[in-house]
Amino acid sequence: MKGLKNRVLNATPTQSISRRLMKTVQQGIGQERGWGRSRTGRAGLLGVAGVVIVAGAWVIAGNPYTVTIAILACLYAVVAASWDLTLGYAGLFDFSHAAFFGIGAYVCGMITVDLNWSPWLGLVGAIAGGAVGAALVAGSVARLRGIYVALASFAFAELVATALTSSQSISGGASGMVLIPTLQLGPWDLSGNTTTFLYIAIGAVIFSAVAMRWLMSSTFGLGVRAMRDYEEYALSRGVPVARHRIQIIAVSSMFASGAGALFALYTGVASPDLFGFSTSTLLLTMVILGGIGSVYGPVVGAVAVTAFVNIPQIAALNTETYLITGALILVILWILPGGLWSVLRRARAGRRGVVEY
Repeated sequence: MKGLKNRVLNATPTQSISRRLMKTVQQGIGQERGWGRSRTGRAGLLGVAGVVIVAGAWVIAGNPYTVTIAILACLYAVVAASWDLTLGYAGLFDFSHAAFFGIGAYVCGMITVDLNWSPWLGLVGAIAGGAVGAALVAGSVARLRGIYVALASFAFAELVATALTSSQSISGGASGMVLIPTLQLGPWDLSGNTTTFLYIAIGAVIFSAVAMRWLMSSTFGLGVRAMRDYEEYALSRGVPVARHRIQIIAVSSMFASGAGALFALYTGVASPDLFGFSTSTLLLTMVILGGIGSVYGPVVGAVAVTAFVNIPQIAALNTETYLITGALILVILWILPGGLWSVLRRARAGRRGVVEY
């Protein structure tokens, strides 16, 4: 025992970091393998169930306005959660997610309006288009760091917006695309029926949350977090950092563009406003308010922000709405620096020695 104690005390800093990192990874793997049975998994399922219950209550109320707000909240939740894959888990200051949201809407519109193909093909094509756009972004930012990633991704978003608004014959120019057909399943009009489409949006949130949770629980997810926290050490242990950056941007963009396609199929419109700075700010607010570095935090943030800004009394204030929303968010983050999702994390504070998401 004395010899073992001396070896631990005389360990080099690199060896000490290695032991701590391996212990953290082992604990994370142990938790993630049983996430459905753990407190973290139960809390996550409880959060998803909460979204379903709230949306169901709006349906029972029978108010088309609140049902529409619930649909928008679900679609924003998918985009916000996917943004957190790059911002929170990978530590990349990527500001191109609003562009992927817009790309999904426009590609779906081009396929269904210009080519007159099925809306289902428009949905698939939008996801593929988002992946292609992500490849362009990832190729340019794979070896960049910090503010340079933000600048490159923001430049990509502006480039795409400019290209679409300048093409009148293909994308409708500055007016955008209208009369995008609704989603059909045989004789049923899925997009035209708000109640039916709400369940589609809820299904998209649940599928996205489960898929992202599984992805970040895998060996790939552990590698992504390792490159965020200890990039040099991750490289020394064989983690392909550049490849992981490209892959995480591509995966997150597919969720965002899919949500954009659903947005276009529901509203029937693809507008240049989707690429605007206000859309990026709104989505980023959802991520930060809900809690960065968690799958379910941005979902909670998206529901909270969308519901708040669409309260009739708040929405009637016009420009003052953003001032009130910003002030309220600052107060909440001052009280809860970890976001709204940190409330559940604090409820699990008695559990020590595990990696929480």
